[in-house]
Amino acid sequence: MRRFFFTSLLAVYTSLLGSISMALSYSGTWDSQNNGHAIALPVQADLRHDQQQLKGSIVVDNYRYELQSHLQGSSFRGLLTDQSGAQVPVQAQLHADRSINLRIYVQGAFAEPQTLQLRPDGNQTQPQERQPQAHQSQAQQSLDYQLIGRWVYSESYTSGEYAFGSQDWVELSSNGEVHSASQSFGGGPDSNVISGAQPELVGRWRVQQNTNGDRLLSLQESGQWYVYGRYYIEHGRMLITRPNGEKEFWRQHQ
Repeated sequence: MRRFFFTSLLAVYTSLLGSISMALSYSGTWDSQNNGHAIALPVQADLRHDQQQLKGSIVVDNYRYELQSHLQGSSFRGLLTDQSGAQVPVQAQLHADRSINLRIYVQGAFAEPQTLQLRPDGNQTQPQERQPQAHQSQAQQSLDYQLIGRWVYSESYTSGEYAFGSQDWVELSSNGEVHSASQSFGGGPDSNVISGAQPELVGRWRVQQNTNGDRLLSLQESGQWYVYGRYYIEHGRMLITRPNGEKEFWRQHQ
């Protein structure tokens, strides 16, 4: 009896997989945190699967990930790889309504996963027959959600009894805009001076990836794009290596 039930269940699951088309587009939202505030990032996915594999691209707020997974038992298990080559374990569960429940183990395979619910878009066609969408042009549109928010860069120095310093901050928005402002200060035994400007829109930003996997922050000013530098982020701090080799240390403002 138990063997018959298991065989029947496997047949139903196999039939379910076979009834889903080979390629589908999905959409959803990814819950994230930005300066302590919860934000929902848009998600688009183009996924292909057969009875043994589920694979394809998942774009979270214009940042691309590649999914590779294989059927193990009643779910697909594999890896999610980002543009820098970093990988995290994933588990995907397909449902009868063609939605996909994706469990992403951001903190490792033994930690509590984060869940991403993907639902199929309407009017499905094969991806190769569709017109390219704006989020698919990675060289032109890619953003890294880790960069979204306000970043601060500070410098200070002293001369005798006098101290001087400056503080620059930029805010990288999820729509690709860049706002910037700066402040300088100085003082000594008899006087103190503080000056600064109001934040203003100064251009746009995007992220590109080198052939060696390095992430590059590019800025647009006066209609012209240029590479600001190679960056690395860890624990709310960012190291930027400028094209001339100079290094800047930025911290995320909470």
